Amino acid sequence: MRFATFALLMAATTPAWAQDRPAAIFPTRDVSVTYRATDNQTLTMSWLTNGQLLRVDMPQAQGAAIVDQAKQSVMVVMDAQRMVMELPAGAGGPGGMQIPTAPGANARFTREGTETIAGLQCTNWRYAEGNRSGRACVTNDGVLLRANGGDGAGNAGGITATEVRFGPQDPARFRAPPGYQTMNMQQMMQGLGGGRPPGR
Repeated sequence: MRFATFALLMAATTPAWAQDRPAAIFPTRDVSVTYRATDNQTLTMSWLTNGQLLRVDMPQAQGAAIVDQAKQSVMVVMDAQRMVMELPAGAGGPGGMQIPTAPGANARFTREGTETIAGLQCTNWRYAEGNRSGRACVTNDGVLLRANGGDGAGNAGGITATEVRFGPQDPARFRAPPGYQTMNMQQMMQGLGGGRPPGR
């Protein structure tokens, strides 16, 4: 799963919540969810409610992204390079990755009934804003069970929950790993321009 695909899936996890909104837009208790993506790969999303942090573990040990919902920022953890790249909201990341931000006040959305996924009931929401649109099914306690959508540029994808595990999350997994080099976007681009990422 490329970072561009990850960006699309992350956009789908933040549908437009405005007047008619779910009971919760972020899980109300710690949870880890395994998803099957439309490309048949598996990824895991874990939420630490204390601090509103989301960790996305990418398939095939490609690393992880840690999203700080409050700060609207992301840390991209690259284990192979033992590096962490910090990205602010609105910045472009490697491979065209965009930092996930919630749609604005002009987004349009519609409630579309309920269904059961991975043993839990969720409410379907259809949303659209600008060139971005899709659907998401979210439980009353804020757990995303399915999302799919497109960005209007030919990129489309989706995820469906296959297993939901409630329980305390280790806060250390939502921080930069000890000993990893931390870089910002400008430093990363300079390193790539030099032929290889620094720190290797």
